Amino acid sequence: KESWTHLFANAVAEEPEKYGTSAANMGLSFCSAVGARHWIGVQLRTPRFPISVLGLQAGLRAWQRLHDARSRIRHGRINRYSLIRCHSPMQLEAAWQQLKQVYLDIWTEAGRDGAKIERRLKRLEDRHRIH
Repeated sequence: KESWTHLFANAVAEEPEKYGTSAANMGLSFCSAVGARHWIGVQLRTPRFPISVLGLQAGLRAWQRLHDARSRIRHGRINRYSLIRCHSPMQLEAAWQQLKQVYLDIWTEAGRDGAKIERRLKRLEDRHRIH
């Protein structure tokens, strides 16, 4: 059975070819997201990665890293109250700290200002705690 990442890579390479072009010629890019609503009220999204060999590899690695960090706690169709019943506050905080660090690493590796990203996350955390 092929992994979804392999299927995704094949699709972005093969589909444009059916129309006589390439993903690079079309300027295609992608980003991925993981749930973080419990901590900051929104999803975490990666930077946009171009559909090129290096961009595709980097983007899929970024998704995998975020997914792995987020998978420390239950995910999918779950609300805040169910999440709190399944995990202790310490587990939730540890998961958030790991997810946040992976997110910051991905953005800084993509050449973005880590301090600026960290300030944005802090504002989101503060705003979400108020609600």
